[in-house]
Amino acid sequence: MANAYKPSNHVSPSSILFIPLTAALASVVLGYLYVLGVRHIPFIYINIVTLFAWGAASMAIAKLVIRGTKARNPFVAGFLGVLGGLVGYYVHWAFWLRSLDLGFSVGEYLKDPGFMIQLIREINEEGTWGIGKSWRVVNGTPLLIVWIVEFVLYLWTLIHGVNGPAGEPFDETSGKWFEKRKPKGGAFELPPSSEELETALRNFSNGDFSYFLTAPMNLEPRSESPCFLLTLYTSPDSYEAYATLEMKTPGGGKNDKMKETTVVKLEALSKAQADSILARRDPA
Repeated sequence: MANAYKPSNHVSPSSILFIPLTAALASVVLGYLYVLGVRHIPFIYINIVTLFAWGAASMAIAKLVIRGTKARNPFVAGFLGVLGGLVGYYVHWAFWLRSLDLGFSVGEYLKDPGFMIQLIREINEEGTWGIGKSWRVVNGTPLLIVWIVEFVLYLWTLIHGVNGPAGEPFDETSGKWFEKRKPKGGAFELPPSSEELETALRNFSNGDFSYFLTAPMNLEPRSESPCFLLTLYTSPDSYEAYATLEMKTPGGGKNDKMKETTVVKLEALSKAQADSILARRDPA
């Protein structure tokens, strides 16, 4: 890419303080709610939905903190977010053990990690929930796999929720984030021939997005037709804008689901060109 956006990697003292602190507090509260859901609604499908809700809420809170503290270092922000989140995840296990009514308080679990790990091992051998009409108990390796998947999903949402926003365009002059905007006409149709598509893709990589000034845009972004999905980042205080472009094409699988490919990410273009694209209202 000719001129892709690169964050300044600036991290303020407030970022170093509030990112891990907020991540820890949010993870503790959301982890407690997750435990309530798992314990009182013993259906695996509901539990999966609850897990994703936990992750989605974590990502939303992380984005607010990143934007509020103006952290522009994805690596450091991700590390601090994960650090705080792991504290919350540890507390969540104490909440879960307490919900089993084993006779110990949350504080007793937290101050003795070795004891907590030993209990978790014993519970893993016996299992605490089952599946199917016969309520077959899930324990041992299958239960361990469930816990690992849960942890990986949780960790992914933390990293993505903190790392992503910290890498978005920021105007260092005005001290403000660029605004994320999408054209109102929906998705853009692909060029009719492979040669024209090749030329368009080459132009995008060089920061030329003039194709979208005239390209037909009579498709819905969620349609199952091949198309371009364009996201623009603009700032009233900058002469530059940035574009992320995804292309939807047939996946070629048995279900023929559409495949989304990132063509360019945060590629620079002129604000005038971005404004002209955004000014389009009606399908061509």
